[in-house]
Amino acid sequence: MKKGEEKVDVFEGVREILREILDVPQEKITEESSLEKDLGAESIDLMEIAAALNSRFKIPVNEEDLFLRGSSLHLPPERVKELKASPPDVRTVKVKDLVSYVTYHRQR
Repeated sequence: MKKGEEKVDVFEGVREILREILDVPQEKITEESSLEKDLGAESIDLMEIAAALNSRFKIPVNEEDLFLRGSSLHLPPERVKELKASPPDVRTVKVKDLVSYVTYHRQR
């Protein structure tokens, strides 16, 4: 599978998880959607999302890293720059961050 195809596959899997857990229409879930602001995720939902990503993609999940409270090794440089420009208490996790996390860990 090519890198671009894998990203689409991962995005579709992440979107399905978010749709099921957050009960939002699939069309509302884009790579730029914020989990909390746009999709209404609460802290209990984040734990459920982490468990679902672990189960579906068979990857280790570190919630601190996944939800941008820890390492950002899995993020592309432009996203890291964007996050560094915003205060830590204002950082928002986007769907594309979950896709990057899964893709990064599937390649390891």
